[in-house]
Amino acid sequence: MALTMEVKVIRKPKKSVQFGLDCGYPCRGEMNIQKMFRGLPKGEWVTFPIPLNCFVAQGLMPVE
Repeated sequence: MALTMEVKVIRKPKKSVQFGLDCGYPCRGEMNIQKMFRGLPKGEWVTFPIPLNCFVAQGLMPVE
């Protein structure tokens, strides 16, 4: 599974870009997506998927 967004990069990020999902304390996963955004084409809308297992690895609890 993945969270998928349509994004357009106007300027390539020079600093950290944090993205997180929260389902109530202590269930939270956050990751830096700066490198992913730097790899996207500038000025174009693109589909940007983030695998949910990336957030589980950071502390988001999977639904059973």
